Amino acid sequence: MRALLPVSLAALCALGPTSPAAAGDWSYEEMATVRAAALSEDPLYVGPLHAGDLAERDAEALRARLARADVPVYVVLIGRDAGLDDYVADLARHSDAGGHFFVVGRDGETLHGLHSGTDGAPGPEEDPARLTAEAVNSDRDLVGAPLDERLGRAVDLVEQGGPTGAPGGAPLLTAAASVLVGVLLCAGAWRSVLHWSRRPVRVAPLTEEVARTVDRAQQDEYRERLAERLTGCGQRVASHTAAPGRVGEALEAYGAAAKVLDTADDMSDLVGAHVLLDMCDAALDGGPPPPHCFFDPRHHGGTAHVRWRAPASFDSVRVLACRACRKEVRAHRTPAAVPDSSGARPLPYYAVPPEESVWAATGYGTLGSDLPGRVMRGGHRGKRRGG
Repeated sequence: MRALLPVSLAALCALGPTSPAAAGDWSYEEMATVRAAALSEDPLYVGPLHAGDLAERDAEALRARLARADVPVYVVLIGRDAGLDDYVADLARHSDAGGHFFVVGRDGETLHGLHSGTDGAPGPEEDPARLTAEAVNSDRDLVGAPLDERLGRAVDLVEQGGPTGAPGGAPLLTAAASVLVGVLLCAGAWRSVLHWSRRPVRVAPLTEEVARTVDRAQQDEYRERLAERLTGCGQRVASHTAAPGRVGEALEAYGAAAKVLDTADDMSDLVGAHVLLDMCDAALDGGPPPPHCFFDPRHHGGTAHVRWRAPASFDSVRVLACRACRKEVRAHRTPAAVPDSSGARPLPYYAVPPEESVWAATGYGTLGSDLPGRVMRGGHRGKRRGG
């Protein structure tokens, strides 16, 4: 028996975490202590069993979304199907930094969440991460939604402080306060109505001509800002010493922006020049193209995918959208989009036939990565609808 002891120890050492066999053992890689140490470098871990649930492109978009989040958020997708609440607690306990931790197990759908402070201790009973996970799991609008969309919704909620809008808040007290504020506001509004009802009313209608004048002034100001930015991008491209491939990408985006800006005659074209200049800057900075909002690329606030059904359409599509537009979509409202006024009547830009507008064909680059090349090869406009 004693003679077998060295052999047994050698076998255990051979299976230890430093051995080649263990390095390829994904079950070891998914241990909570191992994942917690790695999350400081990469906020997203996708285990082998979930490779089919999250495509590589969606995983990179989610990873960028986590990196841009207003609060620390970490996501781990593992192959376990039991003890996941304990796992997420161990994950938070062994992490070097506090934040919101979410774990998805073998089913590839159910979120388990926990928030911890900087000391690694779990948060209060009304934990915002746990409440967020429960809200996502019970959201009827997310039934059957892709995993990255569910996780994007979780990030939205924790950035808002949790499903109630305040981390660990008291819902009853908040409701009572809301009622009181509403009563006071109604009283104030009624007093204002009584006061102003005694004043003579002077109506100055906003005519179509006035509206066109305001729109034209706003477009002219926007065009001037874009022209200044175009000059700056040209100077950067001329003096840049980055890798030739990056400079080539920046030069193509710069040339496309100059081409669009030179002939732009409505807001949809000006926004297109804006997007192309963003791509030029990103190439010079060495980063990926910025993830613009499908509805209006000028929007800010953490883009993520959302499933949207266009008006009068039976089919839904997945598009990148900012936080405000995603909120509108989930409330079954159509977000305001960049208007295209190049034809007989203004339309949301995406409603223009794709052969007549490269912006509609590419969703301002959110539906494909070849926007600068398409502009340079064939222009950004086909036959005008009103022409």
